[in-house]
Amino acid sequence: MSTPVDTDIYLVNRGGSSFTLTQENIMAQLQDTDLLLVNRGAASYKITGADFKASIIIDEPPNIG
Repeated sequence: MSTPVDTDIYLVNRGGSSFTLTQENIMAQLQDTDLLLVNRGAASYKITGADFKASIIIDEPPNIG
């Protein structure tokens, strides 16, 4: 999987309506039943919101307090 960058824009389909999310807000706004479209070269793939969130690896824990 490619490494996400700050300028990535994700195409999301929720209940038949499509919209975009940025990397900055995708984890907060993405729902498990959403579908994301990924384009790589000439091929297109889809992934559910739940699978996308499960595939994210956090390099460092959040700073709390």
